[in-house]
Amino acid sequence: MKIDLEEAIAALNDARHDDIDEAVANALYRVGTAWLQRNRLEEALEAFDEARHLCGKLENPSGGAHVDLALAQVAQAGGKADEAASLARAALAVFDGQADDGGRVKALEVLSQALAALGQQDQAAEALETALAIVEKAGDLVGRILFTQYLAPLYRAMERKEDALASYRALGRLAFEAGDHQRTALAAVGVGTVLALMDRKQEALEAFQQARDLFRELGLNQRASQVETEMARL
Repeated sequence: MKIDLEEAIAALNDARHDDIDEAVANALYRVGTAWLQRNRLEEALEAFDEARHLCGKLENPSGGAHVDLALAQVAQAGGKADEAASLARAALAVFDGQADDGGRVKALEVLSQALAALGQQDQAAEALETALAIVEKAGDLVGRILFTQYLAPLYRAMERKEDALASYRALGRLAFEAGDHQRTALAAVGVGTVLALMDRKQEALEAFQQARDLFRELGLNQRASQVETEMARL
C-alpha cells in the first residue's frame, strides 16, 4: 500500500516536536518508505540513514536490521547490488540471532533480489528456497505463493527445467487454493512454456489450453489471444 507522503511528514514533524527518539525513528522509516515508493532515492536515503542512527542510539538491533533492509532496497534501486547484498546479509544475521522468522523471510527476499542482480543465480535460488521452507513451515499460503512465483522463472533462467516445471505446477495449485484464478492461469502459461522447452509439445498444448480457457473465463481476452499465439508456435 502506498504511503501518503504528506501524512508521513506531518507525523514525523509531530514526533520531532515531542522529542521521543523511538517515535522519530518510526516516523522516519515511514517517510523513507514513502520516498522510496516514489523512487526519490536521495530523500529516502536521508530518512533511513537518520532512522538507522537512532536505532543504534536506542540499542535496538531489530529496528536497525529493518532499516538496513530498507537501505538495501534503496541501494538496489540505485543499481548498487553489492551494497544491497551486504546490507541484507547484515540484517539476516540479526534476525537469525533473534530467531525472527518474519524478519528472516524479508531479509532473504531482499538478499535474493540483490544476488540475482549480481548474476549469482544459484545463491539467489538458495535464499528463496530457505524463505520458502520458512513460510511452508508456518503454513503461510500467501508467502508460499510469493516465493514459488519468484523461484519458478529463476529456475527456468538457470536451465533447471524440472525444478521450474515443478515450481510452476506448485504455483498453480497454491493459486487455485487461494482462489486466485488469474495467477492460476499465469502458472499454467509457465508450465506450458517449460514443457515446450523440454519438447513435450502435447503436454505444453494442454497447459496452454487450460491457461487460455481460464483467461477467457476471467474476461482477459487479450491474454487469451497471447496464449493462442504461443499454441500456434508449437
